[in-house]
Amino acid sequence: MRLIGLAVAGGALALLIGLVFLLGGNGQEKATASASPSTTLPAAPHVPTPSGAERDAYLAALRAIDPGLVEKEERAVQRGRNTCLDVLEKKTTEQVTANTRIRFTGAVAVDAEQARQIVEAVKAWCR
Repeated sequence: MRLIGLAVAGGALALLIGLVFLLGGNGQEKATASASPSTTLPAAPHVPTPSGAERDAYLAALRAIDPGLVEKEERAVQRGRNTCLDVLEKKTTEQVTANTRIRFTGAVAVDAEQARQIVEAVKAWCR
């Protein structure tokens, strides 16, 4: 019985090795191919992080809209960076506003006008 189990295991191993070679499992080629940059994909835009006076002004603008938006300042900054990415990707005004409304709704419910104000606060430092 034990010999049959070893034969089955050996056959499975041989099958696995065969599949690796059949599918081009030479790790060297794949590593080299993936190391070269793709020229077909557009580069992702650099998303700035507000700091210093820009950060203070941004957080103050959010507080003026609703103090609940900045209960966690780092989260507010990260959500602002995500909104900035939408802007840099040149999404439509409607899409940016809709995404911002969803993104910032949590402890507070953000309406369309508040979302528009948040987008304006982000645009002050998003370049």
